[in-house]
Amino acid sequence: MKLKKLAILSALTFMLFSCKTEVKEGGKEIIEDSIIESEVKQVEQESVSKNIDFTDGNITTESISLKDITVSIIQKTPPKDNFDFSCHSKIISTKNNKTVDSLIFKYMEAVGGSYGLTNPIIINNHIILTKHGDYDGRTIVINENGQIFNIIGGENYIDEEAELLFTIFDSDLSGYAVFDLKSDSLITAIDETEDRIRSIHKEYGNRYFMNCFNDETDQNTIWEFEFDLDRTMQVDLDSNDINSSNQLKIIELNEANCTCKKE
Repeated sequence: MKLKKLAILSALTFMLFSCKTEVKEGGKEIIEDSIIESEVKQVEQESVSKNIDFTDGNITTESISLKDITVSIIQKTPPKDNFDFSCHSKIISTKNNKTVDSLIFKYMEAVGGSYGLTNPIIINNHIILTKHGDYDGRTIVINENGQIFNIIGGENYIDEEAELLFTIFDSDLSGYAVFDLKSDSLITAIDETEDRIRSIHKEYGNRYFMNCFNDETDQNTIWEFEFDLDRTMQVDLDSNDINSSNQLKIIELNEANCTCKKE
């Protein structure tokens, strides 16, 4: 949303030079703001108004340490008598009391479910938590250097031996991401898939699969990850081959812990 507004602001600013309205009053020419310039000013005002004060209001904080990195999670919830706005969250990683990285989520809306951030856990030398709300689930990964990675997700599976993190997009769409915890790099991410993903599996050596469901045909489908080609392909397998026996470990996280987590 922020990038979109910046793009709009740039485009509108470019157009302003030819968009002044001249009005004559008492023989004098008065240059008034055009509709476009008014819209630009409105965007600027909205941008300023969305600076969140994380020092005042209903604030909850939580901290977790990984080696010499401390990660603080700050969440601001609406007053009990005011449900006009949603939760705001901020993640800060520090080392020797100096900020290394940070990430802010503003105006997270429940849209019928949980919203806010889950309690963080440590797995494979990384801090992992998830963000919910806005139909935009995210998985947050923080490495031992304090670097924060923000990828689509919300539901997480891990191959601890291969150190691969698989995420399923918590949204009205269905998508996935795969993150390499060894190199701290994103292997692939797709925010919309043909079929809805149910679970992630590993079978036949080092082959990875998605157990999916097609909303239109009401049929189960199996898709295989092909990392070298940056794609997934539907394969002729079924629940006899891809099932709970070869499902990857689910990273269990608590519900999003905003005080106002239910709409």
